[in-house]
Amino acid sequence: GANGGSGVEVTGNDIVVQGNLIGAPNPDDAFAMGNDGDGIKIAFGGNNTIGGAGADQANTIRGNGGNGIRVETGSAWANLLSRNQIDRNGRLAIDLDYFIASGVVDPRDNATSPDPSPSVANNGQNAPTLIGATYDGGSGQTTIQWQLESVPSTSGFVLEFFSSPAGDASGSGEAATFLGEVTGVTTDASGFASGVAPVSPGSPMNTSGMAISATARATYIVPDLPGPALAGPANDTSELSNFAIVKTFSINDASVVEGNAGTTSLLVTLTRSDAAGAASVQVSTANGTATAGADYVALAGQPVDFADGQATQTATVTVNGDLTFELHETLLLTLSSPSSGWGIDDGQGTGTIQNDDTVPNASISDVAQLEGNSGTTAFVFTVSLSNPTYLPVPIFFSTQNGSATS
Repeated sequence: GANGGSGVEVTGNDIVVQGNLIGAPNPDDAFAMGNDGDGIKIAFGGNNTIGGAGADQANTIRGNGGNGIRVETGSAWANLLSRNQIDRNGRLAIDLDYFIASGVVDPRDNATSPDPSPSVANNGQNAPTLIGATYDGGSGQTTIQWQLESVPSTSGFVLEFFSSPAGDASGSGEAATFLGEVTGVTTDASGFASGVAPVSPGSPMNTSGMAISATARATYIVPDLPGPALAGPANDTSELSNFAIVKTFSINDASVVEGNAGTTSLLVTLTRSDAAGAASVQVSTANGTATAGADYVALAGQPVDFADGQATQTATVTVNGDLTFELHETLLLTLSSPSSGWGIDDGQGTGTIQNDDTVPNASISDVAQLEGNSGTTAFVFTVSLSNPTYLPVPIFFSTQNGSATS
């Protein structure tokens, strides 16, 4: 880091840049020294490789004053940009120049303009457009809805997906962590392709609330690549797409004191990762050690609605009070059927009904009875508990002489 210009400048063909830290590992550090310009600038040339799918081939490009990667002018094309971790730079994560002043963000729409466009770096390969993203806490899978507008009737596009804590202020995505990819994307006769697919390989990262973005890479064969290479994959890589926030619901654990009569309310908090727009999810209960009907009123697919701007909401379970001494009891709460475009992160919570009844005291009654003139007479004593109990209570008794002698 700490160069006055770019960290790495590429001026030629068939150059490989892999496995580097370019910039500052932690831009929030007061002593961080990123480069003043772009992290990597491809000034001209093509068939260059920045990053890659192999172990330790991706570059980390962070904390630079300019773009993460900048590909200048239409003379630079067929540049492969793959799996690099790019975030928290001064401008875009990836910028494909379009013959405008240095340092100015391109006004061109890099998602829907015609492909290929030789006046733009990397032939102006369009980025995908992300429609939405969800995360399933059960499977650990991130699923993304995307679309691509590019060269008509062409197969072999590769979409690479990334997650970041937030997107760029311009609306473009960041690429802090590589998630996975979708391969073999084919456009129709109008140049359009779309899909809803889990990223592959499945990422272990919990992406709930994260900003997802993507690049598109053309792999169709071109007859004459830059440099000495002849025919080969185009490998033109796009800028980062827009970002989509991963939308999920979660449910918390909750507890309530049971009460001695009537009913009380077990209030369970539901949260969602993105408060924008209205959405809903359903809550159901199941017995743990508590029994529906006797201890609480069951919920079966109870809708919980979130208004626009509302990040938390409450589900209510009615709990029946009693005087019975018992252990704390539990019930399970499960989320299901989220609104379209939403997933479930933490979909199960535990509700605890806390016992507030005292340990019962035992007492025994007095008995006065005639002795009888012969044989034996049974004296029956009544043993009582001060309040009911769910648990067995062993009682031991013995006799001792008063004025009577055993």
